[in-house]
Amino acid sequence: MAWGSDMRRKLGWLALVVTVFSLGHASAQSAIPDGTFVRDSADNVWFVAGGQRSAVPVRKASDEEVLALPVSGRWLVGAPEGLVALGDRPEWAKEPESIKIEDDRPRVNVRLSANAVDRGATLEVTVTATDDFGLDWIEWEGEVERSGQATDDPALTTVHRFECNGEKTCSNTMAVPVTGQGKFEITARARDTTGQRDTATADLTIR
Repeated sequence: MAWGSDMRRKLGWLALVVTVFSLGHASAQSAIPDGTFVRDSADNVWFVAGGQRSAVPVRKASDEEVLALPVSGRWLVGAPEGLVALGDRPEWAKEPESIKIEDDRPRVNVRLSANAVDRGATLEVTVTATDDFGLDWIEWEGEVERSGQATDDPALTTVHRFECNGEKTCSNTMAVPVTGQGKFEITARARDTTGQRDTATADLTIR
């Protein structure tokens, strides 16, 4: 009789332990919905599907490498059967933070084959620019000096622009026959892919 009472007590304690364990195990279950990407405190990234998490490989890249990619406007979201697809932004998701990096303005210089030439001669104008991220275009044009002591030269006073297509270094040499006469200022300009600009000048005298 005592044995039966002792056994019932043991079985009661065992049932209590199983119940407590079951409650603890149930409380540890995640409330994260399927189709969600999560990052833990160890900086691991997981994708939740079917109530389970799968590791997501994330490649490290510099801000410059990331900014070189155009934005699609789409989001990677969960799809049926544990797959992912490109879709619309989830209601709970915030837009990505803007990358804030230092961006120096471009540097441009202009070099003439000669600073004094005879009328009718051919002048070579070389414009070279550099930028830390990439250049949009370079250009140059000639302007009559403010003293006004010069006759117009259409070849010089026309803006000559050259596309750089995002290259970090861009250069162009153009040969033009000069038909004007007097003092001119050759102005070179450069614009980078973020809209920043730089200018440089060189003096020219046409005899």
